[in-house]
Amino acid sequence: MKTGWFFLVLNILSYGLWGFAAKVSQQKGASSYMSATLTTIGTVIITLLVFAPQLDFSQLRLDKDYIVSGVVAGLCVALGNLFLYESLDTIPVSIAYPLSGLYILITVALAIVFLREQMTINHSLGVICSVLAVFFLSR
Repeated sequence: MKTGWFFLVLNILSYGLWGFAAKVSQQKGASSYMSATLTTIGTVIITLLVFAPQLDFSQLRLDKDYIVSGVVAGLCVALGNLFLYESLDTIPVSIAYPLSGLYILITVALAIVFLREQMTINHSLGVICSVLAVFFLSR
């Protein structure tokens, strides 16, 4: 059964393995730039094997809004990975990854301001707990 929760669990597992594998790569001698490049190669492989076959290019719209925002998302991920890998040169993975999880604050703030998403008390408490968890994990 495919549900959003199933994929979210797979996302958490994948990101957890990504963080571990990136640190191992650097411990084995890869520079932060090489780690970022190898991560990009892995992303391209998954894109070609999993995503591309499911695309229906006949429905492709040359709509600059979704194309630009999609490309910007990719640029942000690439830069974020590069900066994270740079941090791993001097910060333990057990601190760098939890602290990098604070990106949710930016995502949530932008979603509220620009996408007009609603923030309930439960959502607010969840974000606060996430921030507290990151704080305690990085100590």
